[in-house]
Amino acid sequence: MGKLKVRVSLPRNDHRTGRKEIFEEATRFYAKEIMGSRLANLLTIKVHIRNSNCQKRGANVGGYVGMDPTGSKRQRTFRIVLNGKHDLATNMELLSHEMIHVKQKAKDEAQWRYNFKTDTLMVRWKNNPPVRHDEIPYRERPWEVEAYSLQKRYFQAYLEMLSKQKAVKEKLKEKGLDLYE
Repeated sequence: MGKLKVRVSLPRNDHRTGRKEIFEEATRFYAKEIMGSRLANLLTIKVHIRNSNCQKRGANVGGYVGMDPTGSKRQRTFRIVLNGKHDLATNMELLSHEMIHVKQKAKDEAQWRYNFKTDTLMVRWKNNPPVRHDEIPYRERPWEVEAYSLQKRYFQAYLEMLSKQKAVKEKLKEKGLDLYE
C-alpha cells in the first residue's frame, strides 16, 4: 500500500513562514477525514495557490479540481488550484470543498466523459444517466450540492483538531515536556 503524497506550491514571492506546511497538513487531514486512510493512501494531490488562475474561470471562483474525463476509470492524481487572494481561513474551507470533489472522483461517484461526436463534456453522478455538465445550473449540480453541504463540517473538524493539538502542546509545555522545540 502506498502513502498519500501531497505537494503544495505557493504564489511567487509568498515567503510567509509555515504557510506551505499548513496547506500540506490540512490536505492530509481532509483526505483521511473525507475518504479514509485506505483510499487516501492511494492518491497524489498537488495543491497550487495562485493569484490569477481562478479569475480566468470566473470572478467568483475560489478554487477548482482538475478532473480528467476518464469515464469510469478511477483517477488517482489530482491538481487543486485555490485562489491566493483569499485569506487563510477561506482557503482552508475552500480546500475542504475541493477535497470533497477529489473523493467524488476517486470513489467513482462522479464520472466525467468527453463525447467527441457531440464535442461535449458529460457527467454521470452516482450511476444516473450521463448529462451535459452545463445543462444543470451550478448550485443545483448534485456534486456541488454535496460539496457545499459538507465543506463547513470538515472545516470545523479541522479547526477542532488544531485546537486540540494546541491544547496538548500547551499542557506538555506547562509540565516542562515541550516536544516541539
